[in-house]
Amino acid sequence: MKYGSNGGDPIWTYEYHGNVSGGDDTPVGLAVDGDGNVYYGGTTTIASHGTDFIVERLDAGTGDVDWTYTYHSSGNANDDAADLAIGPGNVLAITGTSVGTSEDESDIVTVVLDPDDGSVIASEWPVIMGQENDETEIARARFRPCI
Repeated sequence: MKYGSNGGDPIWTYEYHGNVSGGDDTPVGLAVDGDGNVYYGGTTTIASHGTDFIVERLDAGTGDVDWTYTYHSSGNANDDAADLAIGPGNVLAITGTSVGTSEDESDIVTVVLDPDDGSVIASEWPVIMGQENDETEIARARFRPCI
């Protein structure tokens, strides 16, 4: 929900409903650029393969979706977002974990997006083999230097 300058009256509202009935959609971050456009990131359930990262940009004035980016790994398993941030020049980065080709293997993924169209500017997929870890803290540690 975006509020007007008077602080009380909503300008627009937006609610994300994923493509799987009863599937979980979990937000991890929200960012606003200098023009007032709103970006949110999270994890969405996909019927054919588990979960994917999702990022959407909402128009500052209308709340309409300008673009949508989803990250789906080649391992065709769960990809879970952990954090989202906006950096200089409004570049956007989302990070999280991705299950590789083996359930015992988890990768940390960071993707940097162009704010104008959601295209990928840079990405990084370091492999953490068979380690149990707090994905949020590790993802944040890897993510912050990118922007």
